[in-house]
Amino acid sequence: MWPKGLKDANNELIPFQHGSIAQGKIITVEYDYSKTINGRHPLTVNFSFAVGGRTHQGNVENIFTSINQLKQSGEAVWIVYIPENPELISVWPPMV
Repeated sequence: MWPKGLKDANNELIPFQHGSIAQGKIITVEYDYSKTINGRHPLTVNFSFAVGGRTHQGNVENIFTSINQLKQSGEAVWIVYIPENPELISVWPPMV
């Protein structure tokens, strides 16, 4: 489990070091009832962004839901992505 967590963390940091930015849009904000962390269901913010004429999707999952509960569908978010691999993305500012 630790190696996967480290890989996931590194994948979120790489775009900040070598990425480009694009404006994205929140699609949905919903609880993931298939997971339980510390007795709580994480909130998932799903978003999309367009690069090079193609639309990409991603999500941010967090158990600290007070901020994410305020997010709404259609709201803008900034995406930092790797141009050669737009699936390698992070959201700025981070949603925590």
